[in-house]
Amino acid sequence: MLETFDFASIEDIGSFGWLGVLAAALIALTLMVPPTNRTARALVAVLALACALRYQAWRIVETWPIGRELTPDIAWQWSFALVECAAMLGSSIMWLFQMRFTDRSQQASDLAARMTDYPLVDVFVPTYNESEEILERTLTGALQMDYPRTRIWLLDDKRRPGMAALAARLGVGYLMRADNAHAKAGNMNNGLAHVLALSEPPDLIAILDADFVPARGFLSRTVPFFTDPGIGLVQTPQHFFNPDPMQVNLMAERILPDDQRFAQGVDLPARDAWGVATSCGTSSVVRVASLRAIGGFPYESVCEDTLTSVKLWTLGQRTVFLNEPLTQGLAVEGVAELLSQRGRWSLGNMQILRSEWGLFSRHRMPPLGRLFMVSMFLGTVVSPLMRAMIIASPAIYLFTGSLAIPTDLSTLFAWLGPFLVVQYIGIVWISQGTNLPILSEAATTLEYFATFRAGLVGLFRPMGHKFNVTAKGIDRTAVVVHWPFVIAFSIPIALYIIGLVLNFTARPLSIANTESLIFVSLWCYYNCLMLILGIYMSIDLPRNDRLDVFHLGLPTRLRASGREWSCVVKTLSPTTAAIRFVGSQPPDDTQFELMLPGGLALPCRLKERSRGGINLALQLDETQMRDVVRFLFDGQHFNSVQSCSVPNALMSVMGRALR
Repeated sequence: MLETFDFASIEDIGSFGWLGVLAAALIALTLMVPPTNRTARALVAVLALACALRYQAWRIVETWPIGRELTPDIAWQWSFALVECAAMLGSSIMWLFQMRFTDRSQQASDLAARMTDYPLVDVFVPTYNESEEILERTLTGALQMDYPRTRIWLLDDKRRPGMAALAARLGVGYLMRADNAHAKAGNMNNGLAHVLALSEPPDLIAILDADFVPARGFLSRTVPFFTDPGIGLVQTPQHFFNPDPMQVNLMAERILPDDQRFAQGVDLPARDAWGVATSCGTSSVVRVASLRAIGGFPYESVCEDTLTSVKLWTLGQRTVFLNEPLTQGLAVEGVAELLSQRGRWSLGNMQILRSEWGLFSRHRMPPLGRLFMVSMFLGTVVSPLMRAMIIASPAIYLFTGSLAIPTDLSTLFAWLGPFLVVQYIGIVWISQGTNLPILSEAATTLEYFATFRAGLVGLFRPMGHKFNVTAKGIDRTAVVVHWPFVIAFSIPIALYIIGLVLNFTARPLSIANTESLIFVSLWCYYNCLMLILGIYMSIDLPRNDRLDVFHLGLPTRLRASGREWSCVVKTLSPTTAAIRFVGSQPPDDTQFELMLPGGLALPCRLKERSRGGINLALQLDETQMRDVVRFLFDGQHFNSVQSCSVPNALMSVMGRALR
C-alpha cells in the first residue's frame, strides 16, 4: 500500500551516477538493436511505464499538497500536480500502444499472390479550390496505377468549368453538385450516390486528396486486404514531396523529417497492432458495403476520416494500416496554413468525443478504442496546459519562490530522472529520429496556439462549424514573420533573463539556495532553446517556386548532336533539372536531350551553370510533361525524410542559428 511505503528509505538511489548508467545502457541498446525488434521494443515500453508509475506514486504520496490551506502557492502546486498527472497518463497510453507494431508488407504480398478476382474500385479525387496543375498531377498519377479495374472521378465542389474540361481531356469522370453541404464528406457522398446508381456499382472506394499522387502499386498493394470480409478500410501513410514549414524555416529540408513522420510512421503502425488504426482522409481504400452500413461518409465531424474508422469499429469491421509509401502529396507551405489544418483536426477530434460514437458511446468498440479517445482528449487539451506550465514554472520560481513540485533537487531527480531518461531516449529510438527532444517540443508548442483553442471549441460547442480547406500551392517568395507567435515565445525568454540576473546579483528575489538556482538556470536554458526554435519556426522563409522538385541522385546521360556526357540528375521537376557531370561538361548554348530510364528523352536547354554542373530548363509538350509526372511518382522516388540522427539535427539547428 502507498500509505505504508517508505519512499524516504530509498532516496539515495537518486544519484546522478546511476542515472548515467541507465542512460548509457539504453543508448547502447538503441545503437545495437533496431526498433523493429519486438522484444526490445516491449522491454523499453514496460520500463517507461514502470518509471512513470513509480514517479506518480511518489508524487501523490510525498508532494501533493493534500490537507493544506489553499494559498496562492498551494493553488499553483495543485494545478501543476493535476495537469501533470493527466499528462503522465497520456504518456503512459502512448507507451502502451508502442509496445507493439505491425508490418503488413509481407501480408500484402501474400494476399496479392493469391488474388484471382479483382473487385471494381472507384477512385474519388475531391477538390474545392486546388489549381489545375495540382489536379492534373494527381489524375495523371491515378491513371498510371497498375490495378486492372478502376474508374477515376474528379469531384468538383466549386463548379468550375475548367475542371470539367480537365477531366474530359484526361478521360476521367467528372461530378459536381448544386451546393457545398457538409463540405468534403458531402462532396464524397454525392459521388457515392452517383456511382451506386450506375449499372455496375463499385465494390471499393479509394480516396485521394486533390494534391496526393498515387504510386503505380497503390491499389494492387491495398485491395488484396479486402479478401478478408472483416476489414472495412485500409490506410496507407501520407508522404510529402515538398518540405513543410518547420523544415523550411529551420533550413533543414533534407535533414529533419516532416512534422507528420511520427504520427504516420510510428503511431499508426503501433495502433494498428492494437486494432485502433484510423483513416487519415486520403490515401485509403474503403469497402462500399461498409460505407453504406454506416450511412456514407460521416459529416458529424470535420474529421470525417477518423469518424469513418470509429463507425466501422461499431460494425465489428477493422481498419488496418499498410506502412508503405504508396502516395505523395503536398505538405502545407506556411505556418498559418499549418495551424489552420491542425486546429481543424483538433476541432474534429473533440466533435467525435462529444458525439454518440465518442468516449462514452454505447456502441461496441475495440478493446483499446476508448483509450485511444482518452489519448485524443489528453493530447488536445492537457498537453498544451502541461507545456504552458513547464514554460511558466521557472519564471514563477524566480520571481516568487513558489515551487511547482515542493521538494529538493536530488529527490526530484531520484524519482523523475529515470522516467525522463527512458522517455527521451526511447522516443528517439522507436521513431528513428523523427521525434527529437526540443525540436518536437518547439513544433508542438507552436501548434498548441491553434489546437488548444479549437479543441475547447469542439468540446463545448461541437456543432455548426465550417470545414476550412487548407490552402496549398500558393506564392511563398517573401519572408513572413508571424509576430504574435514570435512575441509569445520571446516573453518567457525575457522573464528568464531578468529573473536570473536579479537572483544572481546582490538583490536576490526568491532563491537563496545555490543548488536550486543552478537547477532553475538549467531549466531556463532548456526552455530557451525550445522557445528560440519556436521563434525560428514562426518565421516563414522563401521557398522554391516549384514544389514538385525531386532529389534523385540518378546516374544517366545528356545527349546533343550525336555526343553524350555521363551525368547525375541531382534534382528533377516537370520543368527543371539540376545536373552534375561525372567527367567533361558540354559547351554552352546547346539543345540537349536528358535521357531517363524507360526510354524517356526529354528536350531541354541550358539555363545556367552551377558549381560542378548545369541547370536545365525542360522544354516539354503536354505528353512529355505527363511522362515526367509518371516517372517521378511511380513509387521509386521519395523526398520524404524517414529518419534523422541526433548529431545531424544538432548541426542543422546550429547552422540555422548562425545563418
